[in-house]
Amino acid sequence: MGEDLRKIYIFKPHKPVECKYSKFKIYYDIEDLILEVGDKKGSIFEYDTKSVIDIDNYHKVKDRDLLLRGVLNELSKDEIAIRELISLLEGETPNVKIKSYLRYLYRIKDNKRVVKKFIIRNRNTFLSIINSVEWYTALLNIHNFMDKGYHENFTKAKKKIKDDIKNSSIC
Repeated sequence: MGEDLRKIYIFKPHKPVECKYSKFKIYYDIEDLILEVGDKKGSIFEYDTKSVIDIDNYHKVKDRDLLLRGVLNELSKDEIAIRELISLLEGETPNVKIKSYLRYLYRIKDNKRVVKKFIIRNRNTFLSIINSVEWYTALLNIHNFMDKGYHENFTKAKKKIKDDIKNSSIC
């Protein structure tokens, strides 16, 4: 936490083939950037660091913010869906796989895109961990799986979501 805030420089070459790195390279010192880049063509992006925070403190701040917004009913639909999924998973009989999934979900819970990728990558496990309409509804609120003959409760959950959408648009 006691680190100085400093500038960060990013060099992005116009022709990646000219450089030993393909997309960009980060420098913390302008002199190093100038020495290494030389006369190569490209763009230099200059950024000021806003703050430096320990990763554990970062997660604590994010968790507190999420709890506060939950108490104030300011959570987005996606945040509510992810919280519901984690809550249902916590209620399951713990085994090694569920514990590891929960640990990972706790870390990524504030990023729907990452949660969605994780669920898609492990879809067979997620679609078989719990066999209830509530579980499938929670999964479908995060990612709309195609109905490929999954369990009957999966189909019921898809129908429930469609009905909820239809009813909310009528009101």
